[in-house]
Amino acid sequence: MKRGLSLCLLLGVMLAGCTLGSGAGTPEASQTLPTPVMTNVAAPDPEIAARLFLDAWKRDDLAAMYAMLTPLTQDSMTEEEFTAFYAEVKQDVALASLDYQITSALVNPREAQVSYRITLTSSVVGDVVRDTYLSMTREAGEWKVAWAPTTVLPELKEGTSFFLDMVTPTRANIYDRNGLGLAVQEDAVGIYIVPNTIGDEGAEETMLVVLGRLFDRSTSSIQALYEPFRDTDYKITVGEVALEEFQQVEGTLSAVGGTRWEPYTGRYYPLGEYSSQAVGYVAKITLEDAADYRQQGYSGDEYVGQTGLEYVFENELRGQPGGTLYVRDASGQILTPLASRDPGVPQSVTTTLDRTLQLQTQQAIEDLDGAIVVLERDTGRVLAIASSPSFNPNLFNVDNTNGEIGRAELLQRNDYPFLDRATESTYPLGSVFKIITMSAALETQAFTPDSEYTCNGYFEELPGWV
Repeated sequence: MKRGLSLCLLLGVMLAGCTLGSGAGTPEASQTLPTPVMTNVAAPDPEIAARLFLDAWKRDDLAAMYAMLTPLTQDSMTEEEFTAFYAEVKQDVALASLDYQITSALVNPREAQVSYRITLTSSVVGDVVRDTYLSMTREAGEWKVAWAPTTVLPELKEGTSFFLDMVTPTRANIYDRNGLGLAVQEDAVGIYIVPNTIGDEGAEETMLVVLGRLFDRSTSSIQALYEPFRDTDYKITVGEVALEEFQQVEGTLSAVGGTRWEPYTGRYYPLGEYSSQAVGYVAKITLEDAADYRQQGYSGDEYVGQTGLEYVFENELRGQPGGTLYVRDASGQILTPLASRDPGVPQSVTTTLDRTLQLQTQQAIEDLDGAIVVLERDTGRVLAIASSPSFNPNLFNVDNTNGEIGRAELLQRNDYPFLDRATESTYPLGSVFKIITMSAALETQAFTPDSEYTCNGYFEELPGWV
């Protein structure tokens, strides 16, 4: 009965509140609500924004990446700092390429988190594969990246950096067809003359004979190097020889005076300037090129091929570098190893050149401008390839005592010593074919070795042909 009474009272109150009237106490009618409107404009897809950001990284478009950062991130990091960060990553990892794969996305109206698998391919340690993510926020209707170092790799936190501990193999050698070295890693000696320390006439003659045999040069050509400076203490460079070979005459040169020498270790070219064009030379990586070479897995202080076979076969002679990639803190303390790879074995290069013939061929045109190529008739193998003027490739070893002066003199020359006239110049081969036409003429017996023929520049003895 109590429940029924309560329901009746509640019903009465509701009916009283709904009574309509025009009296002073009657409330006014409510304002009509607007008609609902539907829209089919979708919210932006955070995965698309993430792909744009990561694709910009793949093509090294750091400006586009920075433009996609949130205003808060940009306030905490200038574009220059952002660019420097990624440039440092590129060098420290020796980053050859990168790739990614979107794996998932968590989205709400204002924030999103896009997860992806990143693959950083290092020239030194190979692939580094990790799962990480981009944090994103909606700014003016667009997704922006709330950037952090972990977007590169999850182990890379604020204040940490990469450290690549490299192992670089010893550069392999270049040989002639008989296994004799044309470019080798060896202990060598740089030899020079100080004119005012030369002994008497007998001592000078002994010095010249020993140096002539050591360098396969005439004594007069060596004497001509220092004769204008005989009363000076100038340093007159002579050349370089293998340490083992030099030790056989070291005692004699010490006794007669006039000669000085300093040992060094590194790339050594036994033929010196007599093989410089074909074999080429190596030189230290320059500061201007250091960043590009570090990306290829060089530490930055190596010698690399500049011309000739040294340049063409750089990858084979150098070998595959190896090492371990770490993450370290701001103090340099190693935190985490990321990837490791053993170095590969460098490959030597064996040519068809004959070292003795190469020396003789180069000496034949030593004082001329031109080139000689000696081919094996039945196979086309190159037995010797000479170009003159040439240069001494041993001068580019910075530990060679003759290097500094020799390189300075080389740069002052105006006879184009670096031009390989055998492969880079255009010498018409018309006269080479004269050997064939001469042989044919003699075989017909219409001509004899004493016959004379006047060439006027045109051949018109076949009717209708010029």
